[in-house]
Amino acid sequence: MGSSGSKSRKGGNPAGKPRPEITAKDRAELDLKNARDRLRRHQKKLDGETEKMQKQAMALIKQGRKDRALMVLKLKKLKTKQSQQVDAQLLNVYELIETISWETENLRVFRALEEGKNALNDIHKVMSVDAVEQLMEDNAEAQEVADEIGRLLSDQSASADPELADDAFEAELAALEAEFEPQQTAPELPQVPDGEVGGFFFFFFFFFFFF
Repeated sequence: MGSSGSKSRKGGNPAGKPRPEITAKDRAELDLKNARDRLRRHQKKLDGETEKMQKQAMALIKQGRKDRALMVLKLKKLKTKQSQQVDAQLLNVYELIETISWETENLRVFRALEEGKNALNDIHKVMSVDAVEQLMEDNAEAQEVADEIGRLLSDQSASADPELADDAFEAELAALEAEFEPQQTAPELPQVPDGEVGGFFFFFFFFFFFF
């Protein structure tokens, strides 16, 4: 018996987890839902009594007891009004329940926006506009220093090694330039027109044959 009771108590709160805190909003929603259920039950009771009184009034009329039938009809009318009032009360309860639900969602959105704003503020504390500008200036200065160091190291290495001096490459540069100079060619003889060459050979043949 004791072990079964222990198990039942553990089952109500598994793993010893703390129960969620009940807020004022939760109590308000619970009260409204309980009121809604009570109004529904009361309205159902009123509707049942109204239907029953309608049957009683008809039976009394058949019996010729009109005075009693009139009283029953008046009571029926009263119950009908009460049922209509319950409808109005139920409508108010429904509106309150929906309003609380809607405002709860709005509150969640508001809190999410507020948390986002706080997160941005925390980020901006670390990464402000001034800090970003200073970082960019520092990077530019660091790059200038790196470039200057590279230039100095390059000049130092060239001056320290005689084989890398400019004079060591003068002969090789002159040889390369010579390869690109135009080659000298023999002067060309002036060309004689075709007609003058033929007349010269005819004159030479005539002179040699007759003389």
